[in-house]
Formats: sequence, C-alpha cells, structure tokens
Amino acid sequence: MKKHSQFRYSIEYILLYLLYIVVHLAPYRFIHIIASVIAFAGFSIFRIRRDETVRRIADALGISEQEAESIARKSYFNIAAASLEFIRFKKLKHVLEKGYIAVENTELLKTLEQKNQGAVLAAMHSGSWEISGASLSLLGFRMFYVVGIQHNPYVDNLINRMRKAVGVELIPKKGALKHVFRRLKRGEFLGIVADQHIAGDSISVDFFGKETFAPKGPAAFARKTGVPLIPFVCTRRGTYKHTATLGTPVYPDNSLSQEEDIRRMTQYYYNEFEKVIRQHPGDWFWLHRRWRK
Repeated sequence: MKKHSQFRYSIEYILLYLLYIVVHLAPYRFIHIIASVIAFAGFSIFRIRRDETVRRIADALGISEQEAESIARKSYFNIAAASLEFIRFKKLKHVLEKGYIAVENTELLKTLEQKNQGAVLAAMHSGSWEISGASLSLLGFRMFYVVGIQHNPYVDNLINRMRKAVGVELIPKKGALKHVFRRLKRGEFLGIVADQHIAGDSISVDFFGKETFAPKGPAAFARKTGVPLIPFVCTRRGTYKHTATLGTPVYPDNSLSQEEDIRRMTQYYYNEFEKVIRQHPGDWFWLHRRWRK
C-alpha cells in the first residue's frame, strides 16, 4: 500500500469509526435527527447529484420537477438514515424486539426450510436494505451474502465486522461460485442486492419503460441450483420504522433455454421492484445512475 493511500485510508477509517461510536451511543430515534441534518446538507447545501437526481425521478415517474424534488428530498433522507441504521448494527436485535422492523411472509422461508431447500433473495436499495436482510438472520434463518472488497481495507474490515455481529455469513466475491451453489443446495438463503447498473455479466430488462442492464447472478444461481428466486424489499414506515416483505417466488423453468430463463426471472423481480418504487418512491436510491448505457 502506498504511503499517501495508507494515510487517506487511515483518515477515512478514523472518521467512520468516530461516527460509529456516536451512533452507538445515541438513542435509536435520535440518529434519525442526525440523518435529517446530513440529508439537508447533501441536498440543499452541497447539492450532491441533486439536479440529475431530480431529473431522473421526473423522467422515470412522468411527474413535474417540483414533485420530483419532494421525492428526492425523501430519498436523500432515506440514504442517510439507512447508512446510520447500518452502522448501528450491533443494536439491531433491540430494534427488532421493539417492533420497529416488521418482516412479512416469513412463513415462505419456513416452508422452504422444512423441505431443506434454499432460495435466492433479490433485494434492492430501498428503505433500510441492510437491516432488513440482517433481521432475517436474527430471526433464525440461515442467511449469507456474497461481498466484494472495499478499496479501503480498514473500512472493509469494519463493515464486515458489523455484518458478522448479527450472524450474517459472508462469502468473498472472488471464488464464491462453488460456495454459493453448495450453500443453496443445502437449504441456506442467499441475500443479494440486484437493482444497480452492472458493467459485467448482465442481461437487458425493461425498467420504468427503458432498457437497462441487470446482473445475471441472482437468476443464474437459482437456475443452476433449482431453488426459487424471491423478491425481497424494504420500505420505511414513517421516519424510523420498517417493513421488509418477502414476495411471491419465481421458480426456474427448465423447458426454456438458460438465457431465456434468466431473462424471465430477472424481468420478474425487476417488475416487482418497479411496483414498490412507484408506491414508495422516496425510499429508493435515486442518486444511482441506473440507466447508463
């Protein structure tokens, strides 16, 4: 590691760790006041991607820029709040016990467990997506994630420690395939966030009436192992409460070619994502440049 990179990484880690301490000391509801301040600064003062985000919302939803700006403000708050809620992972069990997180349709996973059958849970950056997946782990379901490596090794280590603190199994992205297949076949549940633009192994789908590219991974894993693919979405109830919902599963169809089946399953959960976003537009991560060519 070069000296200037090591110095920058150390500073980033120290700042994140200080925030980590503050967030853990603060009451759960108070961190949402902090999130409001962060969101206001990002949207109104520093204007981080503000204009392009508002245009993206207006274009996708077919609404005025004034309406889109209101949704954008909520989206900036949601991102800030979700980040702080993730940093506060060690206290997630208490938040779950307080009823701030409701997980719907868990009977589906219980039924699959009885059959010793795994599933791929396709999630999106909506609501507090990190804590929704972790809540399943705290409820006793055998969850695992495939994770990439952050550029900053100190931050990467801290983030992974936070995830492991709630019992989520982490599989490094490099060389993950055999581990994913084995775990799915023995009845575990793979959580994978699948709504962002991907430059690698992707497939074309329709999303808000526009062509976009989605990762093949979730549908390919389901197809390869014969397990269902389940849309898994999280929305915010008011300021600090959440509803995580397991949707209707879609199963592989071996009468189709592999490419056709992957496209069919991917389009299915993207349709489900779009429905949720239209119902709760302020909860989605609109800052992401989703429709890049």
